[in-house]
Amino acid sequence: ESPFLAQAAMEEAIDSLHALKNKYNESSIQDSLRRLTVDQASQNIEEWAKNLYLAKRDRDDANSVSLNMDRKVILNLVYELVNLWNKVRDELGDEAADDFEDSIIGIFEIRRIERILGFGVPMDRAQALYAMKVPTWSKYGMHWYSEYHFDNSSPYCNYGYSQDLSEEEREEWRDLLSDYPGFPTMNKRLFQLLCSEKLGLRRRHPNTFGRWCKPQAADFVSVLEK
Repeated sequence: ESPFLAQAAMEEAIDSLHALKNKYNESSIQDSLRRLTVDQASQNIEEWAKNLYLAKRDRDDANSVSLNMDRKVILNLVYELVNLWNKVRDELGDEAADDFEDSIIGIFEIRRIERILGFGVPMDRAQALYAMKVPTWSKYGMHWYSEYHFDNSSPYCNYGYSQDLSEEEREEWRDLLSDYPGFPTMNKRLFQLLCSEKLGLRRRHPNTFGRWCKPQAADFVSVLEK
């Protein structure tokens, strides 16, 4: 691709990044964040998310259903962000993608990503661990992990949490998943955001993002026991 076309493609991607920043400020995103903030209040966010999905699972609680929709709304914005980032990688290469990540930090800003993922990740995680169900099992709960955790061929391996797992932990997970009929529950785009060294979410927040990006085994509950 010619330098002129590459520059035009990058400029288009930067324009789209500004549009996503503006979208963050729209009422649909802000209203969802406000509702989640008010409902969580001063509660421990992991316990709050767990109770929310238990209420949704066990009695189809209307407030939990509504807040789950808010989760989808806010996460869709960062999924668009990562899709744009990956489009730059696919069309312009790794170096351009690295430059675009700098633009994410400078234009969209880390604080907006942290604000969205601060709700989206613990909610996604709680939904997997307590409310999702393997289709072939009569049990609630699915393991929280991404296929990238155990894929050394992943393009994000250099950023990936997989390199932080000890060989013993990796072996334990290989055993755990060997006869597990479920599927990865952590969206690959969440993994990419959480495990980027440049974005640094794990480094700055080891007790939240640093833990939430780790694989977590579910404690299965029979459908009849709920």
